[in-house]
Amino acid sequence: MELKDIYFGKTDAKNELTEDSDSQKETFEQAYLLPDGVQLSSLMDGSKYIVSGLKGIGKTALLRYIDIQLRKDSKNNTSFILFKSDLSAEDRKEFYNKSQCIVDESELKTAGDIRDYETVWQWFFYSYIYHFVKNDAEDYFEMDKTWRLFEKSIRCVELVESPVVKKIRSYIPHVKQGRVKLSRGGDYAELGFNTGDDLRVDFSEVVSKAGDLFSNLTGKGEKKLYLLVDELEISYELKKQYDRDVRLIRDLIVTIEHINALLRRNGFNIYIIASIRSEILSAVNAIGKEINKCVEDFGIQIAWHQSGGSLHDHPLIHIIMKRLLAAEKLDDTDENREKVWNQYFPDKTIQRRDVESYILYNSWYRPRDMVRFLTQAQRAYPNATAFTHQVFDKIRKTYSSECWTECMEELKAKYKNDQISAIESIFNGWKSHFTLEDFGRRIAEKVKYDNRLNLISDNIIVLLENLYRVGVIGNSYIPDRDTKPIVRFVFRGDDKLLPDKDMMVHNALKPYFSLR
Repeated sequence: MELKDIYFGKTDAKNELTEDSDSQKETFEQAYLLPDGVQLSSLMDGSKYIVSGLKGIGKTALLRYIDIQLRKDSKNNTSFILFKSDLSAEDRKEFYNKSQCIVDESELKTAGDIRDYETVWQWFFYSYIYHFVKNDAEDYFEMDKTWRLFEKSIRCVELVESPVVKKIRSYIPHVKQGRVKLSRGGDYAELGFNTGDDLRVDFSEVVSKAGDLFSNLTGKGEKKLYLLVDELEISYELKKQYDRDVRLIRDLIVTIEHINALLRRNGFNIYIIASIRSEILSAVNAIGKEINKCVEDFGIQIAWHQSGGSLHDHPLIHIIMKRLLAAEKLDDTDENREKVWNQYFPDKTIQRRDVESYILYNSWYRPRDMVRFLTQAQRAYPNATAFTHQVFDKIRKTYSSECWTECMEELKAKYKNDQISAIESIFNGWKSHFTLEDFGRRIAEKVKYDNRLNLISDNIIVLLENLYRVGVIGNSYIPDRDTKPIVRFVFRGDDKLLPDKDMMVHNALKPYFSLR
């Protein structure tokens, strides 16, 4: 089999959801490896509902796998809410404009523009659930007076667009100065709305009424609905947009916690499962509203660490193995593993490392890295039949460039484009291993002819910590004579940089920076 014929998946699992044919689902399921420590039953029964992990760690892929397993039972309905693709910058602006300011002037003076998005998010979920179940609502709820009033409370609001036509944005009505317009021709006295001649009422009043009615519905039936919420990404272009998106995510988490608690308390067969990037959680926690307990109590964190044992048994190597076995249509047995691995990786060592070590050494311990690395090889040598030393040498520079591009996206959380360019200039043509003193001298030398470095030279320890946080650098030092180096990276579970110890640039980035 040629390399081009092997399915490794997409770098972003979200793109696989949009191309979800039956054959692709079957291939995905065969090749999928459930992360260690993840119990599907806890996500399916509602005891856990937040999936966290670093970018590219496999959160969306896990949601997709859950979806496939749930759909095997005809009693289960699932719906993906894809914030990545369905909530544009313009939509986020709309959320911002529709949010209700609920802080007093003294808070505004100290904290700036603080808006609360919980009201908007609550309405979104009430509206989304209603529109999903309305045609077979009797499978989920008693069709009594409370349901009739809940239905009226959702339908009474005049929508700009039909939810059938668009997603997400279409579930949120037009809000002007905190008020919404009710649909004409309706009898709203039963809902207790004092509309006036212009048919406008406070949006918060409508959401509160819908929430009260929803919480008093009577659940029934065996059908279950799972809403799978893919992560909402942060915009790093402007600080204003960044702050807005952090608050959007903060209040999304708070709202999901609130509604899930209501669903479980009332025994409704509806479940919301959401993925959240762990590196964003720290930013969210920094802006009021404690969410740590929610994430700790109801969250599952994905990681691909290995504690001891052979690298051949590393879970990320097993992911590659699963996809090769799926391509060859072979069962996952010890005999087939050895046969397939030797077939596709005939070189035992690459650049003086075992091939497994070489692959992992060029990764951030994420499935995304495996996909990017091997699909690069496919593109470079589509007709090759094995991943040889020659193949990997060919793609080193291209792979390294793509990795740095992703690191830059992460750095945009803290730095502007010209600052990131300055950071890049520090490492270009330098050395891969360095000390804090080396780093300081490097900046001092370059700032003489590169003014951009003035933008980042104030606190080099903070800069190094941020580089460590996104995986650009790690620690590599020998604690005692005649001992092996200790290597520390954030993706290996080492949360803090040790600035007093020797540091190193991630191996995958060395070709891009032309490091010695």
